[in-house]
This record gives sequence, C-alpha cells and structure tokens, in this order.
Amino acid sequence: MPQAERLGQDALPAALAGQKAPQKWIEQVPVPDEEDTGHQHLYRRLVTAVADWRLRQGITGTDPLGQAPKTTAPPEWQHLSQALDLYRTARITDRLQLLRVRREADRERLEAAARQAAEAGTRPPPTPRPARAPHAHAAPAAADAGEHCRASTAPGGSF
Repeated sequence: MPQAERLGQDALPAALAGQKAPQKWIEQVPVPDEEDTGHQHLYRRLVTAVADWRLRQGITGTDPLGQAPKTTAPPEWQHLSQALDLYRTARITDRLQLLRVRREADRERLEAAARQAAEAGTRPPPTPRPARAPHAHAAPAAADAGEHCRASTAPGGSF
C-alpha cells in the first residue's frame, strides 16, 4: 500500500478515537462524526489526496497544502485547496445545525418545565450559578478586617 493511502487509512481511526494524528497537518482537517460514514469516506479520501500531494511536492509543516504558489497555482493545488475548503465548510455547517437542533430541544424542554411549574402553581428552582473566586484585590473578610485596621494604625503600621 502506498504511503499516502496508508496515512489516509491510519488517520481516520486515530481521529475518531480522539488520538494524536499520524502527522501534525492532519489536525487541520476536521474530524468526521462517528456515525457519518459518508464524511468518514470523504475524510479518508481527502487525507490520502493531500498526503500524496505533500509527498510528491516535498511539503513539510502544519499547513496541509503548504504555501500557495507565488505564480498561478497548479490545477491540482487549486482542486485540493477547494476540496479542503468545501469539506471544512460542510463540517462547520453540520456542527452548527447540530447545535441549533440541541438548542431548540433545550428551549422546548425548559419551556415545558416552566409550563408545568406554572400549572402546578410553583416556581421552577433557580438555576445555580457557579461560585466565583474572590478577586485578588478584594477587601479582607469581616473577621480579618478589624485585625487589618488595628495593624495598619498601630505604631509602625502602614498608616
């Protein structure tokens, strides 16, 4: 099996398992969903095609295609660049849609809970807020405040 194909085959299981990519540049290609076999197939083909390009052009570094050519880009570079952009855009669009669906489901769940609480004549419990750490320049605690003031005004104190 050629090196580029092997890299494409190895990259997908590593990505799906959340492991380190076989090469750093592969991290620039969004990981497909575990359930989406179509995106997995595209991911494998894209990684294989880019790996082949990189091997033939001697490209190193984290940018999948390397620097854009200074003159007119070769058709293959343009094709791969467009394929990467389209794949990234598709993954971002899919993830945004998933977030919209989750947000809508959360909204419906919260509205249903509020309606149930209103029908029952009770208020829903307040959402707990995370505790904040005291600010570094906050005043001393009340128990320490008296001691702080006495120390500051004592002879040789800071006042």
